[in-house]
Amino acid sequence: MTEKLNQNSESEMKENVAEAITESTSQAELEPVGAMEEVQQNGELSSDYKEQLADNNENQSSIIPGINLATFNQMTKKNQQYLLSVEKQLDSIDKEGTTFKAVINEIADTLIQGQKTGQTAKHLYGTPTECVEIIKQQHFPTEKVDDKTPSEPWKIGLDGALLLGSIYTLMTGLSLMTSKTPSITGIGLLTLIVNYIVAGFAMLLIARNLPKPDAPKGEKGYFKYFGMSTLAMISWVAAVSLVTAFAPSIINPILPPVALLIIGAVTMIARFYIKKVLNIKGGVF
Repeated sequence: MTEKLNQNSESEMKENVAEAITESTSQAELEPVGAMEEVQQNGELSSDYKEQLADNNENQSSIIPGINLATFNQMTKKNQQYLLSVEKQLDSIDKEGTTFKAVINEIADTLIQGQKTGQTAKHLYGTPTECVEIIKQQHFPTEKVDDKTPSEPWKIGLDGALLLGSIYTLMTGLSLMTSKTPSITGIGLLTLIVNYIVAGFAMLLIARNLPKPDAPKGEKGYFKYFGMSTLAMISWVAAVSLVTAFAPSIINPILPPVALLIIGAVTMIARFYIKKVLNIKGGVF
């Protein structure tokens, strides 16, 4: 009886050990399969991630608006610098607009194609400054109405007074200084003042009667221009001559040639400065 029990217990223990070995073997066989599935899944995720990175790289903008990073990286360093210089000089252009992006993309594509045949950016588009000028003229034309609109009459008169008056003063001072025969009469202070004032009115009269080359035949105004110009110059010379001849020396003291040269030079410089500051337009010169 005891032997039978021992035999039964031994057989049960063997069966339990066999079942345990079978279960562990099954788990060991299943684990590699699961690991392979996990590696395979990780491999698929890695591929998707790479595709996502590629998409992000294509969609990511470079430092130039409208150019994606992938396109920018296809260019040589020189072409990149060229495009950056062009973009920098177009600072007044709306760089978020579709026109700018289309233009800058076209240039980038042309530069990339030119790289394959050895064509440089300068050969294709000229210097960056020349390229910018072409872009502005063709794609971003600006209205020049303001440039053709003349300034107020007093500005035109002031510009003419300083220009014509300084020329006369400089020429007179230079002629007096280089003259070998001493002159008894020179230019007095009052004469100089009248010179500048009348010169301003004369230049204003001429500026208001400039010819119109683009006007229809018979309306160009050349005869009127020549007539008014002649009248203005005669009036100016006559006024200066009359003051020089008849003004008493007490109110018209004679100025030395050096003083005339200094005054003429100062007023000439002032003319260009004032013209720029006041943005004077519509004058004769």
